[in-house]
Amino acid sequence: MNKIKVSVIVPVYNVEQYLGECLNSIANQTLKEIEIIVVNDGATDGSGKIIDEYAKKHENIKVVNQKNSGLSAARNSGIREAKGKYLMFIDSDDFIDLYTIEKLYNRAEKYNCPLVICDLQLYWNKEKNKKYNNLKEDEEKIYNSTELYEILLSRKMNCQVMNKLYRRDIWVENNLSFEEGAYYEDIIPTFKVMSTYKKAMFINESMYKYRMREGSITASSSPKKVEDLVRAVKTAKEHAINYGNIDEKLLKDYLMSFNINYGLYAMELNKGLNLTQHIKENLKLNYKILEVVCNKKISIKCKIKYILNKIKK
Repeated sequence: MNKIKVSVIVPVYNVEQYLGECLNSIANQTLKEIEIIVVNDGATDGSGKIIDEYAKKHENIKVVNQKNSGLSAARNSGIREAKGKYLMFIDSDDFIDLYTIEKLYNRAEKYNCPLVICDLQLYWNKEKNKKYNNLKEDEEKIYNSTELYEILLSRKMNCQVMNKLYRRDIWVENNLSFEEGAYYEDIIPTFKVMSTYKKAMFINESMYKYRMREGSITASSSPKKVEDLVRAVKTAKEHAINYGNIDEKLLKDYLMSFNINYGLYAMELNKGLNLTQHIKENLKLNYKILEVVCNKKISIKCKIKYILNKIKK
């Protein structure tokens, strides 16, 4: 195999229903100089058998087996095994367009840009899906850390590590990793990436398909999930304040938008858990309705949800 250009890390745990579609989309990429590091995180269904079958067919698939330790630990294991110039993370129930990695890689190389981000699509099935971010960024521009923080805080870009291509040497030299044993493990690393990588480019095309499972987001909620979300959001905001170099007025507007977006999500998770006060105190969900309505950084949909939430009280 020629020199590895991209290491694709795929953590796997009990996703036999979707794993074939995921691995097919990666193994058949138009960019051939990639390694696919599949981390079997102690799967107890048929995932292990599927992984072995694909590894026999594709010499660029490397399998790492470990006892069940969670998504973060699986990703960290994959990073330690990676040899490519760039890293990409793909969840094992998601999939990507066949030209995705080549487009991201070519953009990174052409502009010597260490971080390239594409849009993603929320995917339920072939008939029901939609763009998540609806990115409309300047594709020829190289964005600096301040601009990236503003895009993150305004939720125009998701706080997830997928749909992004990272130069591996920067990741490793700065000891970036995922906190093991925590929920919402993507939020804090995504904010750290913005200050660590210092510049990024966007591709507005929805090349990453983020699979949505039918059912309520509160179905598997727990106090730990709510507490981990609140802690992750607080830490992310502190990082933006300390490293973002954002204009004070803009920062206030962005933080309000960020608080409300994640605060409302936390309140959804909180149903039946009696953590309302904990959420309000830590995410400061005490804005006046007029403040929210006048904030141009908050989407109309989010404003309506906030107002309805206030009225319920």
